[in-house]
Amino acid sequence: MSRGIILSKPIITDVKKLVEEYESGLSTVQLGKQYNTSATVINGWLKKGGAKMRTFSEAHADFSGEKGGLYNGRGWYTEDGAYLTPDANGYLRRTVHGHPLADKTGRILEHRYQACLKYGVDAVRGKDVHHIDGNNQNNAWDNLIPLSRSQHRSVENNLRATKRKRKP
Repeated sequence: MSRGIILSKPIITDVKKLVEEYESGLSTVQLGKQYNTSATVINGWLKKGGAKMRTFSEAHADFSGEKGGLYNGRGWYTEDGAYLTPDANGYLRRTVHGHPLADKTGRILEHRYQACLKYGVDAVRGKDVHHIDGNNQNNAWDNLIPLSRSQHRSVENNLRATKRKRKP
């Protein structure tokens, strides 16, 4: 019995199927997980199989939503195609580059964005947007109203006082 190097059998047995899966849109990383190997090994087999390899920009043209590197499964898409994610306080955020009330990364709280659509940017600028029903994820237009900071604080304090009185 010889003690030489033992070569394992090839991981990929159907290269044509692998190429088809890649050309249908799966990435080399996804295929690597599927075949229990690395993306580098998959890349080699794809080249041997004659696959038209995607460029980096083609493979990573859209980093939004589920395709983004920071996607953690907590967000969802709206009807207008925007991807919303909750922040640490439970408020939903969207990215709108160039919006006058967005931060430098283009992110804006969803309720502020919706209030801008209903009331206009000037009516919302410098004000708090209050959720009438208290649900900070209900961003329906009839549930939002822009208030000055002092008005908003007064409304919130009255709501807290009412809740304290109701407790048995």
